[in-house]
Amino acid sequence: MAKLKTERSRTQDEIFASMHRELRAWNSAIPESAERLDPILRILLQLYSGELARIEGGIGEVWDVATGSLIRSMYPECKRWPVPAYTVMSVDAVDPVVEVDPHTRFYYREKREGGQTFFFSSLKTERLVNAEVRHVFVRSDRTIMDLSPSDNDDDYQSAPVAMPAGQKGQIYLAVEFADRATLMAGARMFMTGQTDILKQLRWSQWYPGSASGRFYKDAGFCPGRVCSINDIIDDPASREFNWGGLRSSDNLFHQLEHCFAILPASFVESWEIGPPEPKLAELLSENGLAPFDDTDRFLWIRLDLP
Repeated sequence: MAKLKTERSRTQDEIFASMHRELRAWNSAIPESAERLDPILRILLQLYSGELARIEGGIGEVWDVATGSLIRSMYPECKRWPVPAYTVMSVDAVDPVVEVDPHTRFYYREKREGGQTFFFSSLKTERLVNAEVRHVFVRSDRTIMDLSPSDNDDDYQSAPVAMPAGQKGQIYLAVEFADRATLMAGARMFMTGQTDILKQLRWSQWYPGSASGRFYKDAGFCPGRVCSINDIIDDPASREFNWGGLRSSDNLFHQLEHCFAILPASFVESWEIGPPEPKLAELLSENGLAPFDDTDRFLWIRLDLP
């Protein structure tokens, strides 16, 4: 089998630099420094280079999926290799941010009588962020549901509101974090639930809240577009782990892909502690949901469902 040529997609800056060079070759009057370009021309070049970078990235993803499917079809034995033992752990960190590496050990003892003691180590160097989702509200038009977690599951009851069919919904999350939001850059949010619901969350548009109760539209992102299971599992230093044979992270852990959302730096840099959105506060009152206390200590996220 011929060796497939591997080429990475160009970034927006690389495309912008290439367009600038081609423009100067066509017109020698164009300044050599991009900073001295006409502002309108520079904005247009940045706009088109950004769109081209997204297109190239999409083509690259299609190429990876197509070549991976072809290899697995021609060499089906790669599917019969044993899957490495792994688990997704939930821990309570003492400090807002805790650094762990592959040498760190987490011990777990089975609760049953005579249970064994196991230990786990992180796959690569990670940061544990002590952030918790305190409130969850699902909105559709003028109706709202309270799905906030409770310390006592027996006492938990959600608002008996039916979601109208055929309408786009929104989800509001109130996150409690004891330090600066910028420390959560690159944080991986793990979600559990039915696969169809997780897909909805992963392909929603996420917006960070502001100190005024509004949301920054220009800092929004879609987890399904900015991260894949390879970005979550593989080590950025070595890019890929050697799982043996023709196996890769995306075919070993594909069932976890919809469980993760990575918070990009552009998102957390705009994220501010503030009150709930005025429309949300109004809907809570209209639907008989009592306003909760100290609402100005949360970091709010709005998810516009697809």
